[in-house]
Amino acid sequence: MSGRFGGAIALGNGLPHLFAEGMARFLSGLAGLLLPGSPVLFQLLNYDRILDQRVTSLPLNVREDDAERVVFLRLMDPRPDGTVLFNPTTLRWRPGEEPPVEVVTGKNVVLKAWRRAELEAALAVAGFRVEAVFGGMKREGWDVAASSDTVVLARR
Repeated sequence: MSGRFGGAIALGNGLPHLFAEGMARFLSGLAGLLLPGSPVLFQLLNYDRILDQRVTSLPLNVREDDAERVVFLRLMDPRPDGTVLFNPTTLRWRPGEEPPVEVVTGKNVVLKAWRRAELEAALAVAGFRVEAVFGGMKREGWDVAASSDTVVLARR
């Protein structure tokens, strides 16, 4: 990419795929692409809650298809080192058939469970100023024990 941009959005829990060094490179590169004062919105799961409460799953997601249902099962194993072993699994669900449930895909993905304080510190090092932190995309207040997400509005 070339040029300077007036804002950026990082949604969908992509940041946990970056560990410290990768996050530093990403944020530095992002800062270099943004005009001064540009807003950036980051959304990821509330890993403070996940680690502190040892949350081991996210809500099921079921999608209808013509002849079957597809179920997205998301299991997690929070670890003391600040990572989460994430097991995204896709199931084929056909009620009334044998077998009624079939595993289509499943894998192990190690994620960096970015706590709010760690994310804010990484942003500060890269030259971002945090303006607000929300517990979801509807701008609800962030609660360490109850919010499902951590949504950070920052400026370059």
